[in-house]
Amino acid sequence: LFSKNLRIDEISISNFDIKEFEKIKKLISFEGIGDFEKNILSFILSMNFDKIYLSNISFDGGILFPFNTPFGDFTTFNDESEYAKNIIGEFEITNWNELSFDKILTKDLIIQQGENQFSFNEFLIEEFQINTDFTYDLLKSKASQQLLLNGDYSEIFNSLNKLDNFTISNLKIILNNLSFYSLDSFKIQNVVFDYFGNNKEIKVPISLNFEINGSKYNYMNLSNTYGIGSTFFDILAYDLGYDQIKLDFGAKWNWDTIENNAKLGLNLGVKNAGSLELTTDLVDLDTNILNTKGSQLDTYLLTEPKLKYFDISLIDNSFMDKIIAFSAKDYGRSVEQHKDFLIQSMNLYSTTLGIDQIIYGELISALANFISESDKIKIEINPKAPVSVNDLIPDIISQNYNNLNKKLNLSIGN
Repeated sequence: LFSKNLRIDEISISNFDIKEFEKIKKLISFEGIGDFEKNILSFILSMNFDKIYLSNISFDGGILFPFNTPFGDFTTFNDESEYAKNIIGEFEITNWNELSFDKILTKDLIIQQGENQFSFNEFLIEEFQINTDFTYDLLKSKASQQLLLNGDYSEIFNSLNKLDNFTISNLKIILNNLSFYSLDSFKIQNVVFDYFGNNKEIKVPISLNFEINGSKYNYMNLSNTYGIGSTFFDILAYDLGYDQIKLDFGAKWNWDTIENNAKLGLNLGVKNAGSLELTTDLVDLDTNILNTKGSQLDTYLLTEPKLKYFDISLIDNSFMDKIIAFSAKDYGRSVEQHKDFLIQSMNLYSTTLGIDQIIYGELISALANFISESDKIKIEINPKAPVSVNDLIPDIISQNYNNLNKKLNLSIGN
């Protein structure tokens, strides 16, 4: 960090110690460093304190923050007149213990450089826990020691065991006084890792919640300001009448490694356009899969994990009407004429290919309703008993769709 006009209204630290300093120092054996570097690294890795708190921080100049784009660089400034104006309302760390901690909080950060600005209201990390034994093992490696001395702590963060909450809220990026990107919130929550294998050498996430709300990308401002060519999706959004793209996205993963059940949920929404939601529930997903390879893995995947439930729903707010109207214009048809053409084409396709009418009839009816009047289409698999891939193969090979449908209990509707 290099700066001028630094001001901090309040700073405090409580119960600071480095009780593991000598233990960590003895683990550092890299011949390329002197006592000073060894002491610094040992100091950083052994720090313990209850709380560090700073409020109303402001300064001019560069800030060590990972934001650098072709349109604005907030990390280095050569001309003093271009120095950034930096403001941080609050900064707090609580219960820090050798790189694990209860909370890191940064509030009301603003980095201003001329007509460019990066800001957020809150940056919060809670219950961040790493495997200390893993960290000590890293210190026995000369390559890892060199990375740590260069300020690269990525290997240590790979030893993450648990993270309750990582949140960024109300993030904004302004370029040339025009809003380029904004984000209501970004969250990663309930992250838990566990170790498997004979020597606990396999690390996998068994719990994870991921959420993006209100991710808004103003592609028109970027194109108009910098003359950058638009992507296919930008052009499509413009043609359909969306002057900005605002996305919501979420994912949930939970693997009960005792009961061998796994649940996955996904949702993707485009504001004022539509959303896609997916839920799946698997049983008999044993952790032995982590140690299985080759043909044994293929056999395992075909026979052991079983599908208990699957649901996928597409909900339309305006996208279907806009895409049909756009397509109808290209064909020189009215919207109603084009809808009729699409429905007739689907019926003709099923007749030509001889697709099973029991299954396909539901699909055609649901698609026709979705095109003409309904705002939702849904596919659900809810078998009376969980099914594996191997359970379905005979019916797929023999094209016994009636029996396949009975096993899956497949339904398609609106």
